[in-house]
Amino acid sequence: KKIAGFGIAFLIAVLVFFQAAQGQIVEHRTIVPGVEFFALQDTTVPRRMFVLKIDLTRPELRAHTVKAKNRLRGLATLSAVVHSFRQEKVVAAINADFFNKTGFPVNVQVQRCEPLTEPISYPVFGFTISGKPFIKRLKFEGKFLTQNGDFPVGGINRQWKTDELVYFNSFFGDSVLANPWGISVLLKPLQPWKNGSRTFLVDRLVHTRRLAIPANRAVLVGHRKAKAWLEKHVKAGDRVTIEFRFPPLKEGVRDAAGGLPQILKNGRYLEKFKKKGFTWKRHPRTAVGISRDEKTMIWAVVDGRQPGYSFGMTLRELADFMKTQGAYNAINLDGGGSSTMIIENRLINRPSDAGGERPISNAWLLFLEK
Repeated sequence: KKIAGFGIAFLIAVLVFFQAAQGQIVEHRTIVPGVEFFALQDTTVPRRMFVLKIDLTRPELRAHTVKAKNRLRGLATLSAVVHSFRQEKVVAAINADFFNKTGFPVNVQVQRCEPLTEPISYPVFGFTISGKPFIKRLKFEGKFLTQNGDFPVGGINRQWKTDELVYFNSFFGDSVLANPWGISVLLKPLQPWKNGSRTFLVDRLVHTRRLAIPANRAVLVGHRKAKAWLEKHVKAGDRVTIEFRFPPLKEGVRDAAGGLPQILKNGRYLEKFKKKGFTWKRHPRTAVGISRDEKTMIWAVVDGRQPGYSFGMTLRELADFMKTQGAYNAINLDGGGSSTMIIENRLINRPSDAGGERPISNAWLLFLEK
C-alpha cells in the first residue's frame, strides 16, 4: 500500500510539474499563415508566457537581426526598432543578445549577410545563407584577397592589434580613427554580400588620423605589417574581395546574434552554466528554439519580477517550457527588463522595468516578404 501510495503521489507530482511547465493556453490565434501565437498562464507558480511558432518551410517568412539605430553603440526600444521598418511588413519581433552600456552587443551579429561583430566563445543562434537554422559556438576567419595575394582580416569593427588588418563598416560610426603606424583603405562595394564574400573597388589609400565612413562604404585599417603589405600590394582602382567564414559552419551566415547559454541540446537540458543568481533565480526570460526536424522556430517571452502576475523562470524551467513547446535545441537570450515581444506593431507582454520598455541593442524581426 505504501508503495502504491507513493506511486500515485509521484504521478500526481509529475502531472503538476508538466502542467506548470506548459501552462494553460488562454489565447491562441494565427497571425499570418505559418505563424501561430499562444499566450499561456501558469497558476501553480503565477507567471505569464508568450509563444510564437513559426513555420520555417514558408519562404515568405524570414527572420532577420536588426541593430538598434543601425549603430553598434545604438540603443532603442523594440517598439522603436519595429517602427523604423514601417515600410515593410513586420509580423513579430523579440529582443536578442546581451549588450554593454553603450549598446555594443556581447557576441557576433550578422544582419542580412553584413557582419557587424565577431563571435566570442558563447553560443549563437542564426541562419545560414540557405536558410538553415543553427545554434552553435562560432569561430571567425577573415581574408582580404587581391590580384597580388591575400592577407588575413583579424577582426570586424574593433580596435586593431599589432600587425593586424581590421574591417570597418558604417555600423561602427561615421568615421574610424587611424594612427601613425597604420593605413586606411576606403572600399566601394561592387555587389551585395554573397555566401560570406563581397567584391569591392579600392577608392583610395590614405594616411590620416581619422577617415570618414560614408554610407555604403567600408574601410580596412592596417597596422604595421598589415600596413606594409597593403602599401605593397594594393592601389586605387583595384578590384578586391573580402571573405568572412564562421567555422564550424560550412556556408555563409545570413543572420546571427548571440545568446547565453544554450539551454537545450538535442532535447536535453544543459547544466554547464553555473552563474547562480542568473541560472537558478526566476527572472523574465526570452528564448529561441528549433524543432527536431528544423522546420519550426519557437520564440518565447516569459514575464517576471511582478508578484501576483508573473514571477518568471529559472533557466531549467525555461528549458522545460521550451521543450513542451516543441523545441529540440534552444538558447536563452537577454532577459530581465529587456524581455520584449511585439506582434503586428503591438507590445504583447509586460516588461518588468517600471518605465516600460527598456532600450535594447539588437532584435530578431520576422518579416513577411512577398
